[in-house]
Amino acid sequence: MRPCCAAGQQGHRARRTARHQVVHLSCHSMVDNEPPADSGLVLHDHDKQPLTVADISRLHLVDAELAFLSACSTMGAGIPVLDEAVHITSAFVPAGYRQVVGTLWPIIDFGAAQLTEAFYSELPQDLRRAPYALHHAVCQMRASCPDEPRLWAAHIHVGR
Repeated sequence: MRPCCAAGQQGHRARRTARHQVVHLSCHSMVDNEPPADSGLVLHDHDKQPLTVADISRLHLVDAELAFLSACSTMGAGIPVLDEAVHITSAFVPAGYRQVVGTLWPIIDFGAAQLTEAFYSELPQDLRRAPYALHHAVCQMRASCPDEPRLWAAHIHVGR
């Protein structure tokens, strides 16, 4: 299991990501309320090649299993579309990822780094156990910082 960090042009991103079962993106995000398909992840070349919800959802990755999005508000859809599930996290599902870890609100780097480390230390070779690894990581963080839910409560697992 070797995570891939997508970079470069759209086609290059898709080809590079397609070779990996796991992708971990630790970056900023942007939520666009109108249209939400323009929301996306802010990678190094976002000014030239933005990675939007529309771009992500058009990927067709056969062996993709887990996407871990360590970015703020990846499940944010904005007020105009509260009854729709058009957001960054959901875009990874039609792209082929069976499981996605996203965030409900802005995260704090310190907490996100600790939670991510705990998640990967708990993640077995069987990637289908990712929801349990996330649960265990959140419980660890909650036990060590019970009065700081902003450090551990934002992450959520989507998928099977």
